[in-house]
Amino acid sequence: MEIKSYKEKPLVKQSNDNVPLYDTISDFLTAIGVPQHVEPDFTIDTLENYFKGKLIKSEAFKANYFVFVYITGGNGCIMVDNEKFKVGINSFYYINPGHLRSINIARSLKGFMLSTNEHFLKRYYRGDLYRDFPFLEYSLIPPVTIEGSLINCFHDYLATMLATYRCEKGPYKYQIINNLAITFQYKIKELFLTSQAEPYQRYNGSQLVLRFMKKLDEEFRGLINGHKEKRATLKEYGNMLKVSPNYLSMRVKKETGKSVSQWIYGRAISDAQTLLLNTDLPIAKISEKMGFDEPSNFIKFFKKRVRHTPKEYREQAGFNKNA
Repeated sequence: MEIKSYKEKPLVKQSNDNVPLYDTISDFLTAIGVPQHVEPDFTIDTLENYFKGKLIKSEAFKANYFVFVYITGGNGCIMVDNEKFKVGINSFYYINPGHLRSINIARSLKGFMLSTNEHFLKRYYRGDLYRDFPFLEYSLIPPVTIEGSLINCFHDYLATMLATYRCEKGPYKYQIINNLAITFQYKIKELFLTSQAEPYQRYNGSQLVLRFMKKLDEEFRGLINGHKEKRATLKEYGNMLKVSPNYLSMRVKKETGKSVSQWIYGRAISDAQTLLLNTDLPIAKISEKMGFDEPSNFIKFFKKRVRHTPKEYREQAGFNKNA
């Protein structure tokens, strides 16, 4: 089944702080002058093919997708949340949605760049994505230099994903790619646990924001499992964490680049999409699980953000509850 785009939004939007916001890697590539049409939910290619040997510089921007970059040749620098990092041979880094970023890439840069979104990673994965890979939640981790046997390991994983993405034509292409992408997350987890970067101690922010992320995950798992009936509000999250809503909002926005409301609404959309594609639950039941009082409110909420009703989204995806 082909991955399809369910968004028909302007190329460049503005985030709450008036910084350009790109929904897909395709939008970003067009904005920096190397336009390519690539699939919005998952794409992988070489840096040589993406940037065509050009010297690339970008203004600060935000994005609604994950990007994973492994550099095998050349050099450059990236700016993430106003912190500058140099990158070169055997550098690996990733950036999560919401972070302020800019890039300065040399003509000679070689390697791989993979972009995807939460929806694709959760589409076929039956585990708990953020519990298994907590670094995907919101962490800012600096570029890591890969050494030893992991050099060939990272190269081979990414080369295999690229070959599968380009050449696989069978009906299970994206299930295969998803399995490869999830396996790659385990290799990233291994890298961060064994590297000298100490990302969890240095770059994971305050305990308050970590606790908020855990609560967010617990609340939505409770909704899906039927243990909770209402989606928690900012005020309720503040009460749970024993801080004022304003303080919680300020800390989350400062450390993650997204507001509490954006995290809540984003999770509601992501979990609703997963339920629409992976279960045969009626839309009214999914509405209830996402904490909406009325299905009509859920439908309006969903259409405003995805540009399709839940029914249209499920039908256009070629819904197959056994997929």
